[in-house]
Amino acid sequence: MLTPSKEKELVNKISELRKLYDTKKKQIESNTELNDLLTEAQEIREEASGYHTTLSEYAQKAQEYHDKMITTFKEADKIRAESDTAHKEFVQIQEKADEQHKAFIAAQKEIRDIDKELRKLKKKDGGRKGADMEEVRKDAEDIFDKFKSGEKLTTENLMTLQKSGLL
Repeated sequence: MLTPSKEKELVNKISELRKLYDTKKKQIESNTELNDLLTEAQEIREEASGYHTTLSEYAQKAQEYHDKMITTFKEADKIRAESDTAHKEFVQIQEKADEQHKAFIAAQKEIRDIDKELRKLKKKDGGRKGADMEEVRKDAEDIFDKFKSGEKLTTENLMTLQKSGLL
């Protein structure tokens, strides 16, 4: 709590400061150059505030696009990994197919060689043809039935089939 003299002193001080404030305010208002500079400064602050708002909006949009980009990169990495796995499987299957194709070519060559041998034998053995052919035909039908049921055939079996005319 203030004493009356201290209160009066404080009121006087406030009055003096108010007068000083009013005087300075009038000086500032009468100084057009200073007034113009203050007005210009306020306009610049408002313009800067507008730029700051725009900058904040662009920063937010940039962050959204960045987040989308990260998501897309992760998805691309996942797809790339799946693609790599599929490609490895494809290469393995292709190698197996190449092996099977080589085996097929070798078997085909073997059949041609056997066919040549058969032609040579036919030329040499033209007279025994009738009785032997009936026996060969029966054997060939049995072999052909085995073939249809999925059993593996030997080279000799293939020669018999060829000799009988079933191939």
